[in-house]
Amino acid sequence: MIFQFFIGIFIIVLLIRDKWKSVKYMQLHKKIGISSMSFPFIGHGLIFYGDGEAISDPESAHFVLKTCLDKGSMTLVFRHMVGNGSIFAQEKIWRIRRKINAMVLAPRHVNKFTKVFSRNSQVLVEKLAKAAGKGNISVWEYLCHHVIQSACETTLGETVNLRPEQFQPFCEAFMSYFDNVIKRLCQPWLYNITLYKLLPEASRQSAKKKIVWSFINNLIIRNKVMLKAKRDGLTENNNFSPSDDTKSLLELLIDYSKGYSDTELREESLVLLLASIDTSVSVSGFALVLLSQHQDVQDKVYEEIQQVFENSIRPICMDDINKFKYLDAVIKETMRVYPTTPLIMRKCQKDIKLPSGLILKEGTQLVVNIYGLHRNPKYWGPDADKFKPERFLNATPEQLTAYMPFSSGPRNCAGYRIGAISLKVVIISVLQKFRLKPSSSFTYNEQNPLRMIHTLVTKHGDRFQLQLEHR
Repeated sequence: MIFQFFIGIFIIVLLIRDKWKSVKYMQLHKKIGISSMSFPFIGHGLIFYGDGEAISDPESAHFVLKTCLDKGSMTLVFRHMVGNGSIFAQEKIWRIRRKINAMVLAPRHVNKFTKVFSRNSQVLVEKLAKAAGKGNISVWEYLCHHVIQSACETTLGETVNLRPEQFQPFCEAFMSYFDNVIKRLCQPWLYNITLYKLLPEASRQSAKKKIVWSFINNLIIRNKVMLKAKRDGLTENNNFSPSDDTKSLLELLIDYSKGYSDTELREESLVLLLASIDTSVSVSGFALVLLSQHQDVQDKVYEEIQQVFENSIRPICMDDINKFKYLDAVIKETMRVYPTTPLIMRKCQKDIKLPSGLILKEGTQLVVNIYGLHRNPKYWGPDADKFKPERFLNATPEQLTAYMPFSSGPRNCAGYRIGAISLKVVIISVLQKFRLKPSSSFTYNEQNPLRMIHTLVTKHGDRFQLQLEHR
């Protein structure tokens, strides 16, 4: 009886505490005009299930992304692998690392990776050639291998094809780990670290992390030894001449950080890899599928390719990349209609007042609806859902303000330039050799848009299927 009494008192105290903590949020809900429905201990997650409308205001979005620099509690699930890597780090850590990353990802460095992307794209084309003329194919697997190969070479300085027996376990562990992170994000009851550690899945994730960390740590040690040899002017033939052309992003991190620990180098290498792989595969996959479905757009891109290369067969260089204005519009429109990151999470570190006058209380978790911004008819017109690259040939200031595929503000994507180069090289290389035809496995039109799956990034529900024909 006494035990039941104390249990009852304990529950009442928890209910009072929960209600007290929620008062400021309930007041905010009333101002916004949505239900303040909340369940004890579960919280306010269901309040966002309202009348089905999402209001996307670019002015407020830019303000929030500029003012609120903490990414919120949901990013904690990524830190088991990446630690304090700058994408998911707290603001105070991010500020220091952002400056170094900006130097590492400067145009004078990343432009030199064009030759890496060009060489690896030829390998991609050779593999695709074996599937050309054989009906529907999923380009997802082809693009995954290509992007992993390019990302490992540019970030870590390692060529996947040279040592596949060592790369395969790393690649499988890396990709599988983050797939499971996304599954965990969809199961809020697993957010609690103590509870999660009791599950078999936690042990499997730790085993994958061990494989990834071991691989990266060995590369860091090797790169440090090689850099010391370069600085001392020593190579196998003892006639080394230092050159930035030979430097991977990891080497540049070691150079510019001047004191990063091996742990910090591993963390930043991992977030660079993560950002490169999933984003590049998603955007290039959607771009190729959309080109297969829009033959008129594909013809214009191919015509631009012919104008730049004049039927010559040579590696793609940075001067070529800068000439592709229409292709640039195609890629931008692809990321408008299918943004890789449809939602961006932020947390208020203090009370803030939006341009609309609405005050958000400290601790409020925010979601910036990038997908809604990119498809808002107010800025993009009544055909906002339609794929139309011409929008970006004469985009209005209002449209450019409502366009933020790489986020906005100080914590936007620092590696957008290297991603853009990689995308252009892939599309140019593929279209030089193949005509893309629509898949016969699904129907695409305004009534039947591409099915999307939202994981770490947006993916095609039909695994980016299309058909290839030799030109």
